[in-house]
Amino acid sequence: APARFRVQFPEKRETENVIIETPLMTRTAKRTLAVHHGSPLVVWTGPSRNGKTETAKWLRDNINSAAEGDPNGFRAVLFEYGGDSSNGGHEMKRVIRSVYQATVAKLDEGLYRQSPSEDLALQVVKGLRAKNIQMLMVDEAGLLKVEGLRALVTIRDVAEHHGWTLSVVLIGMDNLPADIERLPQIERRVHDWCYFEPYSLDGTYELLVGLDPQFAQIDLEVPAQRDMIAFIQEICAGLPGLLAPFLRKLHYNQSMAGAPLSLTLLRAVHMMTDREQQKAMSAASTEVQAVGLPSDGR
Repeated sequence: APARFRVQFPEKRETENVIIETPLMTRTAKRTLAVHHGSPLVVWTGPSRNGKTETAKWLRDNINSAAEGDPNGFRAVLFEYGGDSSNGGHEMKRVIRSVYQATVAKLDEGLYRQSPSEDLALQVVKGLRAKNIQMLMVDEAGLLKVEGLRALVTIRDVAEHHGWTLSVVLIGMDNLPADIERLPQIERRVHDWCYFEPYSLDGTYELLVGLDPQFAQIDLEVPAQRDMIAFIQEICAGLPGLLAPFLRKLHYNQSMAGAPLSLTLLRAVHMMTDREQQKAMSAASTEVQAVGLPSDGR
């Protein structure tokens, strides 16, 4: 009789949650901190999965750790704006409430309904001051509508008016850069733009060495070994967010077959997923045609 399936939970690797500090991260952090005392808006943008969120977490943690023993220290908060499906008004108030609840506490519903945006912004600033928060990092800021961006600027302006330094870091892609450029009153407050470019081959190699010790044996001066890094850099498009899933699949295949690292193995791991994806896409296309719909679904 065939062996019955038995769940085997994967072991968590020591490097699973390691953040590899790269020159792009440190350069972005230094530029963001350099303009802090101007209470700026700073925009971080670039392709999806290129490390913007991980860099924000890393910078937040470093700031909060260093703030404890520094008389000039302050704290940073990172929160993700999830968007709003409502078609109603008061976008400014909703975003200000999101900031308050992410940084201070749950906002009283009566206070929210009765207070104008500027009063709510002042409540946010008072809460930030009480917690010594001077950097507000907003992930998925590309989901903000125009009034949402204005809400963040209102918080920043109220903070400046009341003598509280506040940097607002907008992290996102989508239409964020274009939306900001269409609003001169917001664009004028942007003191720096940081673009997260996909990693080069050398940058990908540094990440791989930090994420998986077996890559430390690779010598980029040896063409056959350099080809392995070039292959990974190509299929992951230089995006660190795609490296970790690929490495998990690589480790699984190595554990099953005991195969050493090679370009042949890397290709096989990639082809396994690519082949299944192509089958899924082909099946989906066949189903669409079978019901008489065009392939774009319209």
